[in-house]
Amino acid sequence: MATLEPRKGVEELLRAIAVLRPEAGVRFQIAGVGTQERAYHGLANHLGIARQVEWLGLLDRAQVRDALRACDAFVLTSRHESFGVVYAEAIACGKPVIGTRCGGPEDIVTDQNGLLVPVGDVHAIAHALGVMIERARRMDTGAIRADFESRFSSRVVSRRYAELYAEAIGS
Repeated sequence: MATLEPRKGVEELLRAIAVLRPEAGVRFQIAGVGTQERAYHGLANHLGIARQVEWLGLLDRAQVRDALRACDAFVLTSRHESFGVVYAEAIACGKPVIGTRCGGPEDIVTDQNGLLVPVGDVHAIAHALGVMIERARRMDTGAIRADFESRFSSRVVSRRYAELYAEAIGS
């Protein structure tokens, strides 16, 4: 669920899928559109993974929610993220995530809700995919959702903003 542009690391994800060569039943869904869409489709064909990758195109908010609820895990291998709202959306749906150490995901992804890998490291991404394929269905979706509630729910965030405003006014 990203724009299909180089900064989102889709090429690295496709190459990691090719390195991993997951079992036939494992499928990857990639949502989004962008200038590299045709190139990424071609790369998936070239790498021999086209049958394992489903291209969803542009999704509206309800479709994003439904896709996150239906998946086993969420992966975004961005080269840079200032926050990465979609990671928070995934954990709000109780889904484990794989992200890159690229700025924002480090504030969202924890050992309890997912895995972090170095930016651009295809072999590390492939390894994380293998680990997640093995673990995802056994991870506690309720605990992942509770983690979201404790850190990113509107109740928690609005309370923190009120505290910050009170501090600013008090000083």
